[in-house]
Formats: sequence, C-alpha cells, structure tokens
Amino acid sequence: NVSNKPAATQKVVVRFIKLFLLGLLLQ
Repeated sequence: NVSNKPAATQKVVVRFIKLFLLGLLLQ
C-alpha cells in the first residue's frame, strides 16, 4: 500500500490549496 499513500496525500494537499484559494477570494 506504499503506492497508495502519495495519492492520498496529494488529494489532501489539493483540497487544502483549494480551501486556501477560496479563503483568499472571500477576503
């Protein structure tokens, strides 16, 4: 399951970036 961890981490990073950009837009 080593090859599955990077994909999950990337999903979390992408979600965090989207939330961050959304926060900047709402400011």
